[in-house]
Amino acid sequence: DYTDRLFGDAPDEPFENSLDAKQLLTPDGDGGEAGFQVLGPESRLSQSCLWQMCEDYYARMGVSAWDGVVPCFVTTSAFIAEAYGEMIINFLHDYDEHLDRAEPIYIVEMASGIGRFSFLLMKELEAKLAYFSRLKDLQIRYVMTDFTENNLNYWRQHEKFQPYIEKGMLDFAVFRPEDETSLHLLHSGKKLSAQSIHNPLIAIANYFFDSIRQDIFRVSNHTLQECLVTLVRQLPENGSLPSADDPPPFSEIKARYRYQDVSPGHYYDQLSFNGILQEYKDTVKNGTIIFPLGALRVIRNLQTLSNGNLVLLSSDKAFAAKEHMLLYNRHDFAVHGSFSYMVNYDAIGRYFANQGGVYFPSANWGVSVQTVCCIATRKQGVPMERMKYYFDRQLNIANPISSIARILPDEGNGLSRLLAFLRVSLCDPRVFCGFARQIVDFLPSATLEEKHDLLRLMELCGEKYYFYRGERNLPYWFAEIYYHLNLQEKSLHYLEEAMKGYTEYRWEYCYLKGRCHEKLNQWPQARQAYEEALSLKPDYEEARMALEGIRCLSIGERTTDLC
Repeated sequence: DYTDRLFGDAPDEPFENSLDAKQLLTPDGDGGEAGFQVLGPESRLSQSCLWQMCEDYYARMGVSAWDGVVPCFVTTSAFIAEAYGEMIINFLHDYDEHLDRAEPIYIVEMASGIGRFSFLLMKELEAKLAYFSRLKDLQIRYVMTDFTENNLNYWRQHEKFQPYIEKGMLDFAVFRPEDETSLHLLHSGKKLSAQSIHNPLIAIANYFFDSIRQDIFRVSNHTLQECLVTLVRQLPENGSLPSADDPPPFSEIKARYRYQDVSPGHYYDQLSFNGILQEYKDTVKNGTIIFPLGALRVIRNLQTLSNGNLVLLSSDKAFAAKEHMLLYNRHDFAVHGSFSYMVNYDAIGRYFANQGGVYFPSANWGVSVQTVCCIATRKQGVPMERMKYYFDRQLNIANPISSIARILPDEGNGLSRLLAFLRVSLCDPRVFCGFARQIVDFLPSATLEEKHDLLRLMELCGEKYYFYRGERNLPYWFAEIYYHLNLQEKSLHYLEEAMKGYTEYRWEYCYLKGRCHEKLNQWPQARQAYEEALSLKPDYEEARMALEGIRCLSIGERTTDLC
């Protein structure tokens, strides 16, 4: 695949929250030569104290955690509510003949946070369901949950939720989905369990899986290694120990990693989790894997709660594909008031697929948030045609959930913003040509994810390209961009396409052909291209200098041969 040449080996990304193994730590936790205090013994990442510190943070902060500290716009915007409304409607259409219309359809949102998304999604569902005669009479029951009752009290008193509470559409529950398989609704008093849920359960997990338990593994020559982590706190310059009652800010916490060989077959007490580890060991020669242990435990419990009828909708900072995750040799947490890790949606997708379910992932690597829909029901053979259509033809092209955020003036860099505009335009070729020169200018600083998305979006633009005399020269811009991405064969292909339809500036096409052939060490073809450029534009200085360079190179080679 030509993308292999583009990306090459995985980069060893520097992370501000990790330490080199050479930095010394004293075992008694009293600080050490490097000025750190050890926070607990070395352990698996999932068994470290980090997760309890995270829970303590949200319990202490309540809904004020989202007062400009913990980010929430992307997963509480009108655009994500509209997208989730579409996914739910599409699922209900696909599953329509199997629904028990005498029973409610429960939508359980985990870690509902500030509550804005819940409000917007209920508005979207009400509006959308009214359009469809087969769906408008369904009994939708939306359940907002969190592990702390303080947040529930805030939602229950919010004026925007009162109409939904009164009509019986909205309820609330304290719920720890990593540990529990049932929940008690505070308003209706009903207990939700495997015995009381008769339709598929729709579960929502936004910005949730990234801050619950994870593990890290490394595959080295198909040998699986577990990551053992030591968490430490950087001490003040005077070396004094902070009070035990003073929780350290996450910005002061660092991690030291050590790897050791393990067997994937008996690592966890859940065979299905071990099976995923075995798949990575067998299919990855070398690479580092972040494993969503907490997310898989949540999904397992939700499957129990729903009697194996589960639809999971999730948006998070995540890797939706294994290849994306393997671009990085190390994975660490980001700090934003609390902290978060990237989520391995690929592992979650494998979990569903291994049980006969389906996995619909977003396909844009460079956006801030990925979105997935995972479905596993007792009804086999349901085609899920509308859901597949939505992901393939709408969400994966426009990706409104993340694209809109990148368009905002204070979000994203130049190239990521241009790619967001391109997605929202549904990859219109004329839009692409409108800022193609800017794309070229941003390429030297582009990330691997941005290059991946650019290549994919170019393919979609190319499929929509329709030549007529007044159309902009998309083939030339493709040739220019492929050249700067070191994909010279692709560049040459599009230069030929440009020459077929566009007669102006042909000398520039010839000059770019020469540059491509030079990079491919095809010197006779490069010479011919430069000579053709000069025949079309005799004062073309760049082509003259390039041709002179080839002549000098040829003279030098002949001189070497004579010597």
